[in-house]
Amino acid sequence: MPSDPISGPVPSTTADDGPPEAIHAWDRLLPAWHWLVAALGLVTGVLIATDRTEPVGSRQAALGCLGLLAAWYALAGGRLLGPGRSPRQVTVAVAVTSTLAVLLFALAPVGAVLLFALYPQLWMSLPTRRAVVATVGIGTCVTAVAVLRSEGDRAAQLGWVVSGALGAACAILLGMWITIVVAQSRRRAGALEELTRLRYELDHLSRQAGAATERDRWVAEVHDTLAQGFAGITLLLEAAQARLPEDDVDTRRLLASAHRTAQENLSEARALVAGLTPPALRETALAEALGQLIDRAGSTGPEQVDLALRGTPRPLPPDLEVTVLRIAQEAITNATRHARARRVHVELCYRPDSLALEVRDDGCGFAPGPAHTGVGLTTMRMRAAHVGGRLTLDSGATGTAVLVELPVSRP
Repeated sequence: MPSDPISGPVPSTTADDGPPEAIHAWDRLLPAWHWLVAALGLVTGVLIATDRTEPVGSRQAALGCLGLLAAWYALAGGRLLGPGRSPRQVTVAVAVTSTLAVLLFALAPVGAVLLFALYPQLWMSLPTRRAVVATVGIGTCVTAVAVLRSEGDRAAQLGWVVSGALGAACAILLGMWITIVVAQSRRRAGALEELTRLRYELDHLSRQAGAATERDRWVAEVHDTLAQGFAGITLLLEAAQARLPEDDVDTRRLLASAHRTAQENLSEARALVAGLTPPALRETALAEALGQLIDRAGSTGPEQVDLALRGTPRPLPPDLEVTVLRIAQEAITNATRHARARRVHVELCYRPDSLALEVRDDGCGFAPGPAHTGVGLTTMRMRAAHVGGRLTLDSGATGTAVLVELPVSRP
């Protein structure tokens, strides 16, 4: 995941989730096959109902068998036939559907219309060898039924045998052709998937390279400006302390506080350059780091700065802890520098699936809007958004409250 040199990890875009999975050709065709089965079933029903050459009882039995086949296909068979099913499921679906189709043909020869949809589904559901066996088996059963119905008419029986053999051969040839076409389509789909995957990888690497370039630029800027500036301030403060009279205790105390602040900010700048966790979080927990921040703020800023903890403190992902510490630091600085607050209350709440930080002061407040959206407020919102959180700002004449809620992913 790319990193922002100031705010930490940057969430990946949807492109980082990988290329979309390809849909198998049969899966795309299954809805069409289902509609074809329904249409052929309707045609078969009409042909059976209007066939006056068959007795009424045979037609009723054939319509009942057709209804049973339609119910089976609608409830289970249509879902079991097709790619991605277990061999046992496909075997059951083929056996039941084929049996009902042959029985329908035995009751009414026009039931053979449904074989136009059954044969292709055999080839889409079974491996090639099993599809050949199933096709030959169904063709043999249909031919046997037709021969038995011929009642000793040798010419008709020979015609049925020849037509059955030709039908099975045509079905096998058609199935083999479909298999070859699907294999070619699968190879092309595999090549397209590989190209798509490579494109996504190149996009990801390009974003990483861009993020690294931007990070290097910020590292150079921080090193050449902030770090060097704080180092110079530290040296100047040390020189000023060395020239002060020993009895000027107040001035020495202020210079010592300024020197300590400059040293801490120099460490922060060096940590940014090195891409490390802020020094306050390297060897201490988040609550302790907030306590140290509040102690420093209380020595040079408002009259009262206090911290309240809610829930049970626990280790959290580093990016969340850095976000909380930075937002608290910015909010306290704003309360001291801009709101001229006398009291600042910081509350850190550990929840089962989230972490909440609230910084409330009694300063002069302001009317939130475009005119009062400075770099600090924008940065706080960006930090919260980068880790999937939300920042709420409430300000008025009685003070300002900054509330940050960050989600904590469970292991």
